[in-house]
Amino acid sequence: MLTGRRAPIIAATTTVALAVLMVFFLVLPKLKQVSDARAQLADERAKQSTLESQLGALQDAKNAAPKSQATIDRVDREIPPTADLPGLIRLLQTASTSSGIDLTTITPAAPVFDATSGLSTISVSVNATGSYFALTEYIYKIETLPRAAKVLSVGISP
Repeated sequence: MLTGRRAPIIAATTTVALAVLMVFFLVLPKLKQVSDARAQLADERAKQSTLESQLGALQDAKNAAPKSQATIDRVDREIPPTADLPGLIRLLQTASTSSGIDLTTITPAAPVFDATSGLSTISVSVNATGSYFALTEYIYKIETLPRAAKVLSVGISP
């Protein structure tokens, strides 16, 4: 046993050294693990936030899907996959008959591919006879055909 004035100093030094060793070997590694776990938690929270925003976008797309599908279906009906000139001529003839005008000639041009839109356009020249009001009705029917159509010019003579 130690006696005298040195004994408390040695005991205190040993206790401090033991405490420092415990901090180095027990506490500091655990603090490092806690710090790593916090960083991992922050990363996982960021990932969760990203996934939640993606989920929200997907749910919005799911909710908008019927409307989008209806638009796609309408465009598919209005723009046929082929030029279908006979079908176009039948539509023009039906519109003229229901408008009360007589078509004298229908002259379709060859389909022209438009690279910017990826669609083909068909210019059609139509000569018809009828009243002014029948002609305006015919133009309206052309622009409301079940197939995409646009009247670019009209010439009227008495």
